[in-house]
Amino acid sequence: FNTYDIIVSNPPYIGDDEKDTLDANVLNYEPHLALFAPANNVLLFYDAILQFAQQHLNPNGWLFFEIHQNYAQQTANLAEQYGFCNTQIKPDINGNARMIRCAR
Repeated sequence: FNTYDIIVSNPPYIGDDEKDTLDANVLNYEPHLALFAPANNVLLFYDAILQFAQQHLNPNGWLFFEIHQNYAQQTANLAEQYGFCNTQIKPDINGNARMIRCAR
């Protein structure tokens, strides 16, 4: 099977119960499949990608995620539960937690 040195993902991470908090230009023009995760399991796609990365990310490879700022620590904890290390939560230009970087 294929292996990679870097995996980058911007999975759906907005709970489907948060639709009314989004700007109209996002809600009306972005595909909902690309935006929303189930409200009762907003980390669903991170879990799947971490499982994939366990098998397909080379040793010393890097994994990068865009994240929901409200679930930054939970997402980082999930990566560590899968055995990833050197996990860092990175801010966006406005200082909001927006990305996680971790290593295999």
